[in-house]
Amino acid sequence: MHDETLRLQSKVQKLEDLLEKQRWLQKEQAMKFEKTINKLERELEEQKFQSQYNREQVQRFQLILRNLIEGVYAMDAEGNVFPMNTRAQQLLDEDLVVPILLEASTGQDVVERIQNKRLDTSPQSEPDMIPHTVLVSAHPLRDEDSKIVGSFAVMRVDNEQEP
Repeated sequence: MHDETLRLQSKVQKLEDLLEKQRWLQKEQAMKFEKTINKLERELEEQKFQSQYNREQVQRFQLILRNLIEGVYAMDAEGNVFPMNTRAQQLLDEDLVVPILLEASTGQDVVERIQNKRLDTSPQSEPDMIPHTVLVSAHPLRDEDSKIVGSFAVMRVDNEQEP
C-alpha cells in the first residue's frame, strides 16, 4: 500500500508540475498578447495622427489651389480630367484643355497659347464676352517610380492685364 501511495504522490506531483508549466505558458502568452495589443494601439494612434496630419495638409493644398490666380487642371491615368481650382474653369473650358493634357501624358512638356473669350463681369460695364489669350503649360505627372500616371496643366492669362 505504501508503494501505491508513493506512486500516486509521484503522479500527483507530475500533474502539478505540468499544471504549473501550463500556468506559466498561459501567463507568457497573456503577456505576449498584451504586448501585441499595446503595439497595435500605438500603431493605431500613429495612424490617427498621420491621418489628421494628412487631412491638414490636404486642406493647406486646397487653400493654396483655391487662391492661385493661375488655373490648374489634372488628368489621371484613366483619362479623367479634374479642374483643381475654380480659376481653371474660368480661364478655359475642359474640352480645350483635354488635348493638351493627353499630349503631356505621353511624356513631353507642352506649352500652348489659346485664344478664348471670357465673360467680363467688371462692375463698370455690362456683362460681355471679351477675348483673351491663355498660356497653358502642361507636364506629365509621374509617381515615385517615374512612371507616368497622368498629366497636369497650369494656365494663366497671357497678357497679364487680368488678375
